[in-house]
Amino acid sequence: MGMLDFESARDSFFSSADRDGDFALSGGELMNALGSADTQMFECEDGDGAGLCGYSEYLDFGQQLFQQLDADGDGWLSPRELQ
Repeated sequence: MGMLDFESARDSFFSSADRDGDFALSGGELMNALGSADTQMFECEDGDGAGLCGYSEYLDFGQQLFQQLDADGDGWLSPRELQ
């Protein structure tokens, strides 16, 4: 899975999890959505402490996560790297 596929999957997840359409995930929205996904790929970090994960925070966390998961640095996530 390349970065574009990774970002596309995360974007789709965010869109479906953001039930109220405010471009931020509340703790409840994130927990409800993660219950069905059960993967760190869709997690987010509330960088500004607002109690919400804004879309830009979600994107930033995704980029950091991709780099962390891409152990061999080839720009692709193998099934092994996604485990």
